[in-house]
Amino acid sequence: MPITKVVKSGYKSPEEMKNLIAYIVSEERHTINGLTGGNMVLANSAMSVYQQMMDVKQYFKKCCGRYMQHIVVSFAEYEMKYLGIEAVYKIARQICDFFKWNQTVFAIHRETGRLHIHIGVNTVSFLDGSKLRFTLWDLKQYVNRVVGTYVPAVVLNFGIQEVRTVDSMEKLLE
Repeated sequence: MPITKVVKSGYKSPEEMKNLIAYIVSEERHTINGLTGGNMVLANSAMSVYQQMMDVKQYFKKCCGRYMQHIVVSFAEYEMKYLGIEAVYKIARQICDFFKWNQTVFAIHRETGRLHIHIGVNTVSFLDGSKLRFTLWDLKQYVNRVVGTYVPAVVLNFGIQEVRTVDSMEKLLE
């Protein structure tokens, strides 16, 4: 199963928000072939994304508290046998749909040697100005369902390299 992590520290100032967005979309440092995107933002530059998110915060007068939520989703080697860059990009877009009423920005990174997705979420809804609320449990379940459409369930559940026949599955369960 993919590892879904919510970074708990920081992002309680505009400067920290700007730095996180710059880290996520920084092509020269981390992203693969500029594979970035987002929900309700034009992800053409870090400064542009930052300004769009700040505009929502200022419109609803919610410029305090946590400015952004940072999510990281990483994949194991056995999952990567089933996932190409295009699939990971689609997964990232679908994860952003979990935060459908909040602006998001994402990029695919590989600086640790393992493919992973960084997602930044504006904590203020563009729809009604409400603050972001979700549980880690719900997010993990959603991510697992999304990834499960690309990686066979037996691989996700057991973390095995490959299951080729029903016989090998029966041996695994003995």
